[in-house]
Amino acid sequence: MIKNQKAGQNKRDKADKTSQTRLFRLRYFLLLPVVLAFVFSSALYIYLSYQTSHNTISGSQKKLAHEIGSGVALSLNRLLNTVITVARINQDMLNEEMLENTELIARYFASQLWNIPLLTFVSVGKANGEYIGARRSFDNDEIQISTVLKNEGSIWKTFALNAKGQRGERIMGGEFPFDSRSRPWFQHGAKAGVLSWYPVYRYASFDELGMGVSIPFYDSQRRLLGVQTVDFSLRHLSDFLKKNHRRGQSLIFISEPDGKLLATSADFPVHFEEKGEFIRYGLNDYPMDILQVIFNDPAHEPEDLTPRFLKKKGQNYLHLRLPFSDDHGLKLNIDIILTEDDLTDLITRNIWKQAGLLFLLSLVIAFWIGRFTHSIIRSAEETTAHALRLSRGDFSSRSAFKSPVLEFFQLTFAVNAMAKKVQELVRDLEYQIAERTAQLMESEARYASLFKDSPSPCFIIEKNRYTDCNHAAEAMFNETRETILQHSPDFFSPEFQPCGSLSSILAEKKIHAALEQGKQQFEWLHSRRGSGDFWVLVSLSAIRLSERMVLMAVCRDITELKGAYHQLEIRSMEAEELAAKAEAATMAKGEFLANMSHEIRTPMNGVIGMTGLLLDTHLSGIQRHYTETIASSAKSLLQIINDILDFSKIEAGKLELEILDFDLNRLMESFSDAMSLRVHEKKLDWISAIDPDVPCLLRGDPGRLRQILTNLAGNALKFTEKGEIKLWVSLQEKCENRVVLRFTVEDTGTGIPAERIPLLFDKFTQVDATISRKFGGTGLGLAICRQLAELMQGQIGVESREKEGSIFWFTAVFGLQTERQTESHNIPLERDYRQTLPMPSFSGRILVVEDNITNQEVALGILQKIGLRADTAANGLEALHALKILPYDLVFMDVMMPEMDGLEATRRIRNLEVAADGLCEDGVSGIRRPGIPIIAMTAAAMERDKERCLEAGMDDYIPKPLEPMDLVQVLEKWLPDATCKKVSESFHPKQKLASSFPDSGQQETKRPSVWNHEALLKRLMEDETIVRKIVGICMDTLPQRLEELKKALRAKDLQAVLFQLHTIKGKAANINAEALSLIAGEMEKSAEAGDLATVLKKMKDLEISNQELRKEVRQIFPEIVKDDIRELNE
Repeated sequence: MIKNQKAGQNKRDKADKTSQTRLFRLRYFLLLPVVLAFVFSSALYIYLSYQTSHNTISGSQKKLAHEIGSGVALSLNRLLNTVITVARINQDMLNEEMLENTELIARYFASQLWNIPLLTFVSVGKANGEYIGARRSFDNDEIQISTVLKNEGSIWKTFALNAKGQRGERIMGGEFPFDSRSRPWFQHGAKAGVLSWYPVYRYASFDELGMGVSIPFYDSQRRLLGVQTVDFSLRHLSDFLKKNHRRGQSLIFISEPDGKLLATSADFPVHFEEKGEFIRYGLNDYPMDILQVIFNDPAHEPEDLTPRFLKKKGQNYLHLRLPFSDDHGLKLNIDIILTEDDLTDLITRNIWKQAGLLFLLSLVIAFWIGRFTHSIIRSAEETTAHALRLSRGDFSSRSAFKSPVLEFFQLTFAVNAMAKKVQELVRDLEYQIAERTAQLMESEARYASLFKDSPSPCFIIEKNRYTDCNHAAEAMFNETRETILQHSPDFFSPEFQPCGSLSSILAEKKIHAALEQGKQQFEWLHSRRGSGDFWVLVSLSAIRLSERMVLMAVCRDITELKGAYHQLEIRSMEAEELAAKAEAATMAKGEFLANMSHEIRTPMNGVIGMTGLLLDTHLSGIQRHYTETIASSAKSLLQIINDILDFSKIEAGKLELEILDFDLNRLMESFSDAMSLRVHEKKLDWISAIDPDVPCLLRGDPGRLRQILTNLAGNALKFTEKGEIKLWVSLQEKCENRVVLRFTVEDTGTGIPAERIPLLFDKFTQVDATISRKFGGTGLGLAICRQLAELMQGQIGVESREKEGSIFWFTAVFGLQTERQTESHNIPLERDYRQTLPMPSFSGRILVVEDNITNQEVALGILQKIGLRADTAANGLEALHALKILPYDLVFMDVMMPEMDGLEATRRIRNLEVAADGLCEDGVSGIRRPGIPIIAMTAAAMERDKERCLEAGMDDYIPKPLEPMDLVQVLEKWLPDATCKKVSESFHPKQKLASSFPDSGQQETKRPSVWNHEALLKRLMEDETIVRKIVGICMDTLPQRLEELKKALRAKDLQAVLFQLHTIKGKAANINAEALSLIAGEMEKSAEAGDLATVLKKMKDLEISNQELRKEVRQIFPEIVKDDIRELNE
């Protein structure tokens, strides 16, 4: 064998020697290519330089222009990036606390100017007008500090830096008032909200122009703290171009897209002063002839970026425009203008310079080629000889040659190290093979011992047959080892497994899967001789045994476990049947409660309604007390019944949300008005608010939302004796078509014990469940709130500490309205004309502002009866116009009107301060009589409604429908003396109205009449003409209002429904149609609660009452109601 190896080696050596005779020396490969390449390249370079110097001047001009432009663009980009980087660093550093340290900020800004020479200003303007900054003087390039502080009178002051880099005492410049908020960079940054470039502006302390970036910064509540700015002057930018980029007679211009210059390498400035204003030159009007030729040429295209050659006074010019932009919206143009002389001089100098360099280079190359060729060749020969010795297996050989060439030196060192390493590896490998062989033999012996002594049945499977097993396996099958090893795994199994597969086929699949995946675990049904089938859990693992891949199977008998699991399944099925029966019983109970609660609720509404009517009559003190007690108890009982009804609906799965369009602002305002009265009765403070980012035009169930708020706020009121109750709404999440809102109710009440909080939202659970507890309740309120919150896809929770108060919160998902008609579009006006305002000839001028024509006629009729004339306006805008024309003495102002309501109109009237010339301070025409009394006309009787009128600036209020006595009393109180005397002489309420109002003791409790014609006639002072007029107007407009109400109900427009019901109620009350007014009022209350379903149910009653009213009116005024009798009967 050794002889064969030597023979083979000899053959290879002979072949190598034969091939070597056909090879070239390394010396030639090194010298010949270098010499040839150098000679060829030198000749080619000289030839091309000669040609291009005479034939390609235009191309060189383009190249030079691009080279200059690219250098300018690169420098400009570095400058702008530096400005942005400084602004970003300052944004991260500034905060609310640091803004108070003026000295630290000023020193920090000064250090930035010191390190970055191109910057002119680094400063920050605060939201209160203060200013802190560092600037670079244009006179001596000195770094100075400027401050404007409130405690120093908001005066601009400039200080030099002392030796420690701090603000010195010597004032360097003039002082002048300064407010940072008025500066362009502050306004631009505050408006943009992000880092952005602001336009060129004139410095306040220098007669120079500058530009830069501004970036606002905020506190944790997103309130503006100030604006930070970093800028540079246009003068410094021009100086930079002259110093670094001007070559010969070349010109460089940087301009904005509109052509206004920012910087130039020319000696003329980029701006001039005219009438105290700095005006920047444009490219087309800059005082240089070549620019006039280029940019006033009709053929010039501003967007054209190709080089253009021009000729002016015998001189050839090249113009090139390069666009420039950054990631923050800044767009500029860089214009390069070159002359032919610049390029010719440059080419001549370059040719001579390159020729000299080429000659020197040839000498150096020749010297070094000769010097290193010998070293390289010798090094290569020594390295080759050493490598050949190693290739023959002589790993003990080492090369002692040290080449002067680093690569060959390293190669020699590496080959020596490799030879040593290979020699050591051979020895280690021989040792490791012997050691691993001993370990493998020991491991197999240990494995065999563990396998045999394992308590679990173990098998070795190879090629689908048992090749080994332990004693536990013999016991499991009740067979000997020899018998087991004669068969495959499926032999000790039934023919079919419970899944229906053949045991033999399924066993092969499991074995194949275990070999592919490395392991497999499954349940298997085996057979035992003499005792039948039994279940085992089989775990297959692929292992390497004696260089072969085999499977080891470990089995565990699970027959008893399978039986227990089967029993558990039976018990689970029985438990599910019992749970289904219990659920059915609960559903039946819920349906029963829902039906019963509804049946109880119907008569209870009757009790509440009749007690309300009874309280409107004249009762004695004890009768009123008893009646109020009945009403209060009935409302409490109705609340309990409503809770039971809602809970039963939830249990029965019948509670569904009614999705409507609604205004969250109005709902919160209405709810706060209702709560504030109850809160103030307990001498508590009520605070409610909506975060500014919360959208208010939503889609959802406003009734259920108000129910949750009422429950939570009611609980807070119940358990709070002093302090305050807060309600606020915040935005938790907003998507394209939906929002998640968080409602929070916080009180300063008794708090909740920690152990009761987990049970708080369970049904029939209260904080204090003892008999002696102070507060009542069914314990269903919070449970219903939880269910309603979940129906709204939200959650509910509480945070509380005993004796410190509680915070209840819940979230809800609402849709966003896609379309919102304006109020003026949804609410038609009572009339489509504008009344001309006459000039009354007597001293008392009265203006009636009312959109309802019926109310207008009633007010005008009563005023005419008492001898006064009045003008009318249909809304707040007409009222403002009228008050600017005539000096009225008194205004009657309706509260709810289209276009502009009475509250807003009153606020605007009070804000108009009349100057001597009839103009306001802002130049807008003011009202003719300042301080004019404004009397609110409102149908709302709640104290909170009267307070809202007075807070808006109204002086008094009068209820609707209007009563002559109330009207005259207000006139006597607020009209001037002369007019009051005329009113008193014309009409005295005690004499002329006494017969119009029956004594309270004579009044009887009775059902509301369809139409009380006699009471209307008395109220309008027996004037049949006025009665006929206002009844006619009402009969003409009521059908239209009913149709508008139906349309609003079909569209589920809650605001339009409220407006129409309020209008119908007012019209009916004005003509004493008591039944129609009562039904419309009840429907309005339901609509305010968001319960449109109830409004829809009562719509039939409203239409029937309207038909009955028309029948009765027809009997007295047949000319007014011309409907067919059959149509009325229908």
